[in-house]
Amino acid sequence: MHRGSELATQWPAFVLANRSALLLFRCAGEPLPDVPQVQENLNRARAEVLHYGARAYAAGMPCLRFTQPAYLPLVLPAGASPYSSGELLLDGCAVGVGVLERAAPPCGEFEGVQAAASALGWEWFHGGVIVRAVGGPEGELRLPDQVSAADQLHFMRRFFGDLWMGYVACRLVTAGMFPPAVVARAVMDARRHRCRPAPLALRRTVVPTAASPATVAVLIPTVDRVAYLRAALEQLRAQTHRAAQVIVVDQTPEASRDLALEADFPDLPLHVVRLQAAGQSSARNAGIHHVRADWTLLLDDDIDFPPTLIAQHVALCEATGADVSVGVATEDGVAPLPEPQRGWRLSPVLMGGNSLVRTALLREVGGFDLAFDGGSRADGDLGLRLQRAGALMLLDGANSLHHHHAPRGGLRVHKARTVTRASARQRIWGRHPVVATELYICLRHFGEWSLREVRLLRLFSGLRMDGGRLAQVARLTVGVLTLWREWRRQEKGVAQARVMAVTHPSLEDFERCQIQGRS
Repeated sequence: MHRGSELATQWPAFVLANRSALLLFRCAGEPLPDVPQVQENLNRARAEVLHYGARAYAAGMPCLRFTQPAYLPLVLPAGASPYSSGELLLDGCAVGVGVLERAAPPCGEFEGVQAAASALGWEWFHGGVIVRAVGGPEGELRLPDQVSAADQLHFMRRFFGDLWMGYVACRLVTAGMFPPAVVARAVMDARRHRCRPAPLALRRTVVPTAASPATVAVLIPTVDRVAYLRAALEQLRAQTHRAAQVIVVDQTPEASRDLALEADFPDLPLHVVRLQAAGQSSARNAGIHHVRADWTLLLDDDIDFPPTLIAQHVALCEATGADVSVGVATEDGVAPLPEPQRGWRLSPVLMGGNSLVRTALLREVGGFDLAFDGGSRADGDLGLRLQRAGALMLLDGANSLHHHHAPRGGLRVHKARTVTRASARQRIWGRHPVVATELYICLRHFGEWSLREVRLLRLFSGLRMDGGRLAQVARLTVGVLTLWREWRRQEKGVAQARVMAVTHPSLEDFERCQIQGRS
């Protein structure tokens, strides 16, 4: 097959021929893989779609590097750990029968097979299909042929809309991938396509029906937020799945500390760890040292949550075999997830304010990197390391809490995260600056290309705001006039990130500390 239309035409035959077995795509010229072994790998990887025998894994849709530069890693490290993916490469791929019965056929309007497959994989990933890759003992997965400009822009318009299609068109030219005339024709071709995705219905959240024996430690770091913390502890009292431990790591200055917490919450298994210096990563790592439960629930201190929060996290992990359950958060000024998205699917990120993680795995990857002690995105870095360790991370769109973004304490102690993306979009002069710790993630996990694309994306997103047409025009004007100033401002963060990339990561050796503590 060479064209996407051929894949779409033959797909019904694939489905009919494989209703009770795997659908295997093999590399051209390669012998058919050992089917029982592939099935075993599929089960062991807890996957519904598996790229078998892959040691290197590159994105089949290059335009995603422009719009998702710090999303799912695009390159698999060598090794056999199962790895979650948003891509679908047909060379060396096994598809479970359940996926074939649920999924719509590929779109036949793409020129190439790889583009059609990438679009299908994107629909599956966001529709709750567990797509993973597993390392093989020999060889590398063949990289896909170059995807045409027309297919890349069709992909962008199909899933992201006209605005982002325009952005990618500019990047295809400025990156030297295609001549301007080719991209201009591709834009016109993409605008003629009407094939829209038919989203899969996300599987509903697993509702806890019986008491689970799983033990959960709730870990809450706090700085100077006594009222918010007490409200959170009150809500832990009402949880339907009782926490085995509640560990509060208090970094509040001594003069302002609440020393009556243990006395006022005697019905909670509360343990307060008090630190002299504030730091989000060091605080969480200090709390992890005290965890004795099977699971660790990472929460913020300025949140409101329902009585079923813990039970719902545990039920999802027990029903699916997941290592991490990631919830969602609402905040003032941001609409909650629409109803169709309130199911579960693979999670590309970890949210440190509403995630349940296997404690053993949390310790295995070294906890939180101290590079983020005074900066944002510590949870993003941890999530990427969990992915690389083979963790199955699921996002539960129905397990929601409300994040208040308290005006004091937290990262604001370090003058970090004083402006959120949501708040920046409310003001004409608002900017959501890219900070050194975000750029450090780019260098540590992705490379120089990711750092460049994240900087460009942040500049582009700074041209937009919420509100009426007049406000949007004003924001665009201000944004264009200040582009060069913002780019120069980013240079300071780049320099800091490069220093951090040399001096970090600084991860915790929990096993060594436990051994020393026992000796």
